[in-house]
Amino acid sequence: DLEELTVTSKDLEEIEGRVKFRNIRKLVIDNSVTWELFDKKIASIVFVDKVVLPKHIPKLKALSKMKLVKKIEQLREEEEKG
Repeated sequence: DLEELTVTSKDLEEIEGRVKFRNIRKLVIDNSVTWELFDKKIASIVFVDKVVLPKHIPKLKALSKMKLVKKIEQLREEEEKG
């Protein structure tokens, strides 16, 4: 089990194939990740308490990859700017 993980576009681009995220308390998808990259590289998100998405990733589309997720939030603009 992992407490928190932040995933950037660079992280996703460096892996071959698709990734499954499991058993994480808080998964943060960085603002650098586009919807296209998210859709292509993330196979599933399972048993995650909280997923934080950038505003440009559609919540309901992202939800189709999630199971047993307790909460979904979107980054506020000031958080996206870093």
